[in-house]
Amino acid sequence: MKELSEQQSLLEQVESGDLEMGQLESLGFRSTDDLCKKIKQLKIKLNLISKEQLEQEKYSLLATSDETLTEEQLKQKKFQ
Repeated sequence: MKELSEQQSLLEQVESGDLEMGQLESLGFRSTDDLCKKIKQLKIKLNLISKEQLEQEKYSLLATSDETLTEEQLKQKKFQ
């Protein structure tokens, strides 16, 4: 649980600009996506989120109309 809170804190720092990518890389993460994946894995491991919930989140754009999505979200939807 401690590891999860530490990594969530790291993500908040990256998003707020307090932590640079170089610092994140020195902690063993190549990108913010790597950090997000690790957080999700820990949540599953700690039974804070089920694999089914993760799948629903992963494919959430499929049920959304194209008109309400941004260009980036449209690209993601094509991959889903």
